[in-house]
Amino acid sequence: MSSGHWPRKLWPLAVFIRLVAGCAVLDGPAVDALNVEKDILLYGQWAVGCNNLKTCTAIAPLDGSVEGDDTPYVQMTWADGKADGYAFSIRRRDEQIAVLSPEAGNKLQQDLQQSDGPDIVRVVDNGRHFDIPRSGFANVVATLQAWRTRSSSTTAKIDVVTPLPAVRLEKLVPPPRILLAAKRCPDGHMGQSTQAWRGIGGQTLWRAGCGNEGLNAISFWFVSGPQGAPATEVVFQDRDGQPVTLYNSWFDENSGYLRSEHYFGHWQSFTEDCGIYRNYSWGVEGMKLVEERSMPQCGTGIGPEGWIITYRATVLNGPDSGP
Repeated sequence: MSSGHWPRKLWPLAVFIRLVAGCAVLDGPAVDALNVEKDILLYGQWAVGCNNLKTCTAIAPLDGSVEGDDTPYVQMTWADGKADGYAFSIRRRDEQIAVLSPEAGNKLQQDLQQSDGPDIVRVVDNGRHFDIPRSGFANVVATLQAWRTRSSSTTAKIDVVTPLPAVRLEKLVPPPRILLAAKRCPDGHMGQSTQAWRGIGGQTLWRAGCGNEGLNAISFWFVSGPQGAPATEVVFQDRDGQPVTLYNSWFDENSGYLRSEHYFGHWQSFTEDCGIYRNYSWGVEGMKLVEERSMPQCGTGIGPEGWIITYRATVLNGPDSGP
């Protein structure tokens, strides 16, 4: 069995092995056999993926030819229901440096799709030049075209969430179950002080964080009350409803968002340009996933702000859900 023809049930495993274990690059598989709705795929220097809102994004790091320390990158987007063609922009973090006109974007797309040509295509905008990598781009477009032809019935569910603000508590008397969470830390050590917030309705959100874990620190979260109700551990789920462990997680009482960043780099490397970002909303419906972003390729220099969005809920009366 060739590596390009995994059984359907093993597609997620195939992508995980290729992307995470060594951040390998897919080299031209049959794009109509790929589950592009659920995976971030790598072609050359490009990463591409789609989300439940039927919006697709492809990104590639640039060589830092513009001012600043953060790595700039090119982003190409397409949304279902919009006119043909892709929108190109140059970004750093989540801020636009340059936006290509539709005509310039079409010309860039044609140049990048050529089978023969230089490794880069130079784009000039307001006197600044950006060298766009060509390797893998043809497969990116083929993948997106295959995804666009899928039936609209493949659209995933869209949840509606309402985050609510909370109040940070200063004088704490943690329930025994929270104190016992330290035994579940890798070295049995609670490296950070316990934190708590009081939400609307009288419930209390508790955080018990581990320490001495290098790149990814684990935290356990509990909800107690109101009126002395026992503490129960919060079970966080990914976009497919599977339970996940939260790393590098923190709660913003002003927005009601609980964010988590799980990095794929070696635990002592402090590489923060590959991993999974998740944002949850704490409200009357409990803890709900608001947004999920992913970047399996390490070494790009692109932070969570620029990772590809693979899931997004509809937020009512809440701020932006990004990193």
